Amino acid sequence: MILKFLILFTCFIKIAGATDFSDLVERYVKINQEKIKILEANRHRYKGVEIIVADKAESAASRFGHAMLRLIDDDGTWSNDAVISFTALSYEENYNLRRSIFGGYAISPQVMTLHEYWSMYTKDEERDLRRFVVTLPPAQINKLLDTLFKYIREPELLDDYTFLKNNCIGVITKIMVEAGITKKKSALKIPTNIDKWLMKNELALYPEFTMKNHKATANKAKNYDLNEISKDELIQIFTPQELHYLVLNDNSLKEKTVDFLVAYLRKQDVSINGTFNFDPIPQKLYTDNTQEQKLLQKDLLIKIIIHRLDSNESYLAKQLKHLNYNEKTLVQVETIWQSLRSYRFEKMNGEFYLVLKLDERNSGQSKTETIKLPLKTEGKIAVVKGNRSIDFKLISL
Repeated sequence: MILKFLILFTCFIKIAGATDFSDLVERYVKINQEKIKILEANRHRYKGVEIIVADKAESAASRFGHAMLRLIDDDGTWSNDAVISFTALSYEENYNLRRSIFGGYAISPQVMTLHEYWSMYTKDEERDLRRFVVTLPPAQINKLLDTLFKYIREPELLDDYTFLKNNCIGVITKIMVEAGITKKKSALKIPTNIDKWLMKNELALYPEFTMKNHKATANKAKNYDLNEISKDELIQIFTPQELHYLVLNDNSLKEKTVDFLVAYLRKQDVSINGTFNFDPIPQKLYTDNTQEQKLLQKDLLIKIIIHRLDSNESYLAKQLKHLNYNEKTLVQVETIWQSLRSYRFEKMNGEFYLVLKLDERNSGQSKTETIKLPLKTEGKIAVVKGNRSIDFKLISL
C-alpha cells in the first residue's frame, strides 16, 4: 500500500512551504519520525497488542486488505492507541505497479492513532476494521517490542516492499517470527488470512472483533434533511446509536439539531464503544486470560467460549478449563431475521423451549413479539422444531 493518506497532509505544502509532492513526502517522513520517538518514549505504557485488518476493497491494491499493529496503552482509551502500518514509500504521486510487485520501493513504518485509521478506512472508505487480539505474556510482549522498534528505527533492514510477499502483513508477521513468539517460522502474505495464521501459531484465544462500517446509517441519513425534519421524526426514524454516530460524524448538522440530539442522547443508554462497534477487552486479558470470568460481560464470554469450542485447535479447548459455567444455559443465537431483545430457556412438561422476545422495526414503527419454540439438542447444536427456523448453539463440552 502506497502512502495514500498523505492526502491528509496536503495542507503542509502551504503551511510548511513544500513545493511539490516529493517535498511533501519528505516533510511527512520527518513528522512520522518524531511520532516514532514518542512511541519509544512511551514503551513502558504498552500492555498488549492487536493485529488490525482493514477489510478488502474493490481496488486492486486493496483486494487483500491492509494490516496494522495496534499497541494498547495503559490509559484505557482505544481511540488514541498508537497503530503502526508498514507501507511502500513513494516520492512520486503515481507509483509504478511493477516496482510495487517486484521491489523498488522502500518500506516505511507509519504511525497514526486507531481513531485516525478508523476515520480513513471505516468512515471514508466504508471498510470494516477487523481486530485480532494477540495474547502474550509480558516477557513476549517485550521481545516483540524489541524487534518492532529495531525495524521502525531502521526500516531499511526490511528490504524493499513487494505487494505479494514483503507487504504490510508480511512485515508484521516477520517481526513476530523473529521475536520468537510464534510456533511456526513462516510469515504471512495475505492480510485477510491473519485469523488462520494466528490459529496455527497458537496466538488466537479470542474470536475476531469487528468495527463495522456505518454505510447503512450514512445512506439512510441521505434520504432526509436532518436539520428540517421534526424532533419526533428523528427519534422514530433513527436509533439512538445511529443518532450518536451522526452527531459525531455528520458535519452538515446545524447547531440547533446538534443541541437537541446531545440533550436527547444524554438520557439514552448509548456508549461510545457501541457507536463505533468496538468490543472492549480489559487490559489484563492481553497477557493473562485466566481472569475472563471476572472481567468479561456474559455476552462476550459466550462468544469467546463458542469460538474455542468450534475450533479444531486443541490449545483453544484447553483455555476453557479455568471457566466455571453451566453448559446447559449458555446459548448463542447465530442468525435471526428480526432484532433479538432477549431469550431464555423454559422447561414445561418435560420439554425444553426457547423463549424469544423479538423487536421488529418497519418504516419507523416497532412492535414486540414473544414466541416459544420447542427444541431438541443434537451434540452442540440445538435444533428448533416447528415452522420458524432459528439457528443457535448450545454450549456443551
